[in-house]
Amino acid sequence: CGPHVTSLVGNASASYQAVRSSRSFAEVSRGRLREQREEPRIRRQSTGFTGIYMERKYSMKWIFLSLILLVVMAFIEVVLKDLQPRRSHYHPAPVFSLTSMQQNIIPVNNTKHFIISAYKDHRINGAIRIISIINRDKLNRLFCIISCAQEDRHVTEAQVDMHSDHFGFPYVTTDLLCEVDQSCRPTTVTISDSSSSSKIPNSHFLPIQNQNKMEQNFQYNFTTCISNLFGGYNNVLQFVQTIEVYKILGIQKHPSVNVFVFENHIFPKTVFDSSGTFSFARWKKVPGINILEHVYREPDRKNVFNPTKLLVNPREIIQTSVHSVLKNYGATLRVSPDVARLVHVREPLQGSLSKEQLILDTKLWNYKELPKNIDCVLKNSGHFMASAFLAILLPQHQMNTMVRHARGKH
Repeated sequence: CGPHVTSLVGNASASYQAVRSSRSFAEVSRGRLREQREEPRIRRQSTGFTGIYMERKYSMKWIFLSLILLVVMAFIEVVLKDLQPRRSHYHPAPVFSLTSMQQNIIPVNNTKHFIISAYKDHRINGAIRIISIINRDKLNRLFCIISCAQEDRHVTEAQVDMHSDHFGFPYVTTDLLCEVDQSCRPTTVTISDSSSSSKIPNSHFLPIQNQNKMEQNFQYNFTTCISNLFGGYNNVLQFVQTIEVYKILGIQKHPSVNVFVFENHIFPKTVFDSSGTFSFARWKKVPGINILEHVYREPDRKNVFNPTKLLVNPREIIQTSVHSVLKNYGATLRVSPDVARLVHVREPLQGSLSKEQLILDTKLWNYKELPKNIDCVLKNSGHFMASAFLAILLPQHQMNTMVRHARGKH
């Protein structure tokens, strides 16, 4: 497993807090140990030799339990110190603040529009394409203000190309196209409601990316785009499993086909595999759904449209939506469900169906390397930490006894 995946899923800070909590138990134990050492001297006069012997035996029991706890703590700290340097190789997930968002989403003065990013589109003679958010109800003439390397500005009217999918919202994704004069080597660009560029501050300009045309030796040959993770998303296990499946599958390129469309199929998260083949205890401690346990899918319904997802060659895509490509170069292939289908683990859409009426589909089980790859990511991201080490050292009933004694509940 690689750092670009493990960086997406947490860290070992929770385990470190568990170690600190264990230290507090040890402090309690040592405090009670001092109390027990004082008690034999007080009771010696009344209880005689038998009472002294029992108190000393009891104190030895506390010493033994405290030593076990200290050894466990020392072992965990050694392991944590060994693992922490490895985390430096992984890139932490970016933290987005209001300031950084304001820097990336720039409002267009005197309008309700926004611009996000700009790049040179070599498919249309190097024109500048600006990805924008446009208010459909307040559209007016817009102008491209282009900064040239020669330290002057070039002004041209923007061509507005709204995406056809807006789902009824007042704002819509839009391409703003800017023609570039041959005498200008463009470096930055912005959009204005006026052809005058003298009052526009430099902070409102976007850098123009993709300056040089590339046709080979790309840095990446496969990229997964995932929708916004909304609603307090914490589905760590399913996220890791999904990424690892994508890495195994990859894509086989068909000549002249640039868009592959796959039908969505529902695998109810309320229905589980009865055999428990992939019901691993180590995964149950990780937040999220275990997709390998949900292998029953709902049958297709006649006259009900199945949403789709896409595999595309991005260099041949002009505009895309959530479930379809709106504009592209080359051919589009709708892949038969008998060849490939999308696994969507979620709440059932046909909840009245019994397990016997669902279709058993264990295709994901064929990828034997998948559990090992998932374990690798979870381990390197800190999800298999202190709790696992404690469980290895002592049986559960001994762990419970030790914790009760450390808290003084005996």
